[in-house]
Amino acid sequence: MPPKFKLKPYCVVLLVMSVLIGCGGRHGTIPPLMSQHFLYGIGFDPNGNCCTSASIYSFGEDGTGALTPLPGSPVTVAPFSGGEDFQVGLATDLQGRFLFIPAEVSAICCHTGLFNVYSIDSNTGTVNSRPIADTSGGGPIVFHPSGKFLYIASGQAFPPNPRAGCFGIDGRDLSTNNLASLPGSPFSYSQCMQLVSLDPAGHYLYASGQLFPFTFKNPMFETYTIDSNTGTLTLISTDSSPGVQPSGPILFQSSGKFAYALNARASGPVIDLYSVNPTTGALTFISTQVNNGLANPLMHPSGNFLYGCTFVAFGQPCQPVGYRVDANTGALTAIAGFSLAPGTGDTLIIDKSGRYAYALNGSFGNANQILVYSIDSSTGLMNQMPNLTTTVPAGLTRIVAGR
Repeated sequence: MPPKFKLKPYCVVLLVMSVLIGCGGRHGTIPPLMSQHFLYGIGFDPNGNCCTSASIYSFGEDGTGALTPLPGSPVTVAPFSGGEDFQVGLATDLQGRFLFIPAEVSAICCHTGLFNVYSIDSNTGTVNSRPIADTSGGGPIVFHPSGKFLYIASGQAFPPNPRAGCFGIDGRDLSTNNLASLPGSPFSYSQCMQLVSLDPAGHYLYASGQLFPFTFKNPMFETYTIDSNTGTLTLISTDSSPGVQPSGPILFQSSGKFAYALNARASGPVIDLYSVNPTTGALTFISTQVNNGLANPLMHPSGNFLYGCTFVAFGQPCQPVGYRVDANTGALTAIAGFSLAPGTGDTLIIDKSGRYAYALNGSFGNANQILVYSIDSSTGLMNQMPNLTTTVPAGLTRIVAGR
């Protein structure tokens, strides 16, 4: 069991947002398909010593959705670096070169953390057991669809920022083995930015957070252009109007015409629909589509379906849900007959081909199976393939699709 620790009230809200979006939430287009895809899972030390080591399970995925353990799997790593630790997820870049493992949650505020970064052989999918020299710090991350850049809603109080505790946006160069900082990084020195999202074409970066001082009462939404050659961000607009601009993570329909944001309302989290101006990147609110927020929201690579899970009662597993996306209006319609095992929605992932989905048969470290689903491209329904269920030692907490 993970160690117990105390969080300040505003940290609890941030922690909930981290669970809602998952780590390594992906925004952008899908890179060209390769001959084989990979999947990774993380589990705590089977002896219960969760905060000194963990196991990374690596699988190859073939054209049928079947998973085959890769040679040398699992790999023992030490993702935690001390302090008050909390495991929240995994992320891989679009080219399959790096695996990011959240390693530490600050005692000051739960959003501040560290990512231990491990190199991956992009041909074989093998994970190196030693972290690379550079360790990225920060919160939620997004990858540029070109595969060249990484952006982090960083939890660092950078020296150029006189307002200690404000979170900038850290940009990294994925073409270098040490993830070198991008020119001008960190960006957004004056604001506390907790979430970052990218449009599918990689032209714009959206950041939501708070004005200093950090109180949750001063929302701030920023839009940046992205230099396609250097990855440098240039601020083009800010908006502090409460209830108008997104306050949570943003998913984009594959055409780039519509955006869906998990926003906080007095009654609870909701999913709001926005139109996207193709010239300026500006988001315009259209309507609220879902009145109960989705944990682990996922957009199908086709842009035709949106998935997630909702919490029906405290202490109960979340209920997986699926929606069809109207390509003309962006409206969401519940998929008739959509049903998955309760509790699987918060670990659900979709492979790069969009043909298969995977989920753990439990969460919070007690899962011992990876369930495999085929996805009907016309209806969005998922059908479990019991013969492809993969059994692993108990303790898996999160899975993520590789390249």
